[in-house]
Amino acid sequence: MSSVKVKIKDIGKVVTGKTPKTNINEYWNSNDVPFVKPTDFINAITILDKYKTYLSFEGYEKSNRVPKNSVLVTCIGTIGKVAINNIDVATNQQINSIIPNERVNYKYLMFQMLEKNEYLNHISNAPVIPIINKTTFENIEINLPTLTKQKEIASVLDKAQELISLRKESIIKLEELSKSVFIDMFGDPVSNPKKLKSIKISEFATVKTGKTPSRDNPTFWNEGTELWATTTEVNSRFIHNTNEKITVYAVEKNNLQKFESETILMAMYGQGKTRGKVALLKNQSTINQAFCAILKNDTYNTVFLFSLLENMYSHIRSLSRGGNQKNLNLNIVKDINIIFPDLKEQNKFAKIIEKIEEQKSLYEEELNKLEENFKALLQKSFN
Repeated sequence: MSSVKVKIKDIGKVVTGKTPKTNINEYWNSNDVPFVKPTDFINAITILDKYKTYLSFEGYEKSNRVPKNSVLVTCIGTIGKVAINNIDVATNQQINSIIPNERVNYKYLMFQMLEKNEYLNHISNAPVIPIINKTTFENIEINLPTLTKQKEIASVLDKAQELISLRKESIIKLEELSKSVFIDMFGDPVSNPKKLKSIKISEFATVKTGKTPSRDNPTFWNEGTELWATTTEVNSRFIHNTNEKITVYAVEKNNLQKFESETILMAMYGQGKTRGKVALLKNQSTINQAFCAILKNDTYNTVFLFSLLENMYSHIRSLSRGGNQKNLNLNIVKDINIIFPDLKEQNKFAKIIEKIEEQKSLYEEELNKLEENFKALLQKSFN
């Protein structure tokens, strides 16, 4: 028999994480042992070698220990992210860890659990917060071929994953190069060490915001064809399409402005790190009230201003106002002081960045193909 169906509990011990009491300083006052949380899972699959939070040895004694080369799976909230730890760790209660026995190769098991992602999300059907409890998790069935075959499958998938990682690193390096070019030409945009001319955004550009049509009116939303951008799109940097569409009637009835391609959008509020991020429209679109739009004109270079605002992200966030939930507003954005070099210098910078972006686009296309191939290979390996 080349492969058999086994339950997770048959090929390893399942350990659900536990958080030592956070009010006992002795548990957290030393960086002795990594304490893993779902936020440490950078991608759908992660080889953990960097850790954000640590326990002291005293805290580790109060946790559920997970030896190196275990397979960690997120099972509360975000479901189905997978990781392997390169050293002994502890985890919080959102993670179930499989400590493999001699029947299974740990990397094979990692890829097998990744392939189970859709199934894991399907069975985590809690009414409020998705969850897979330990008993359910232990009884999930997986395919188990011979150890030799497991290692062969893991090796092939490992190489495919390595190509994806290398391409991602190349993209990150190009992003770093763009930032480096900006700093070389103009210096830090906040401290302005080169003493460049400083100007408020409102002095050279028109800044507007959008609106959300009533959700209670189906004629504004049903079978909509007009792009409607929200801050959920801001992480894409370049907005070609939108998750939601509104109708032509909604645009006309609510007197919504259609913002042209090359309009810079800034998130004034939103979840997590959204506030202060910028994105560039690549197609005509309406926007919601959480965005402000900086309209394009001939007095500045859009590529320059977009890069400048990206480099000012932390400073822009610091300008937010409010109580528990700090936000930006239209007046704050209009009053942001930015360095404003000669237009010729802005254009010179833009030409360099456009070449970098061209190369980056090629890498991103390659990355998409590599990821599609990996998914197909993953399915083939376990089906």
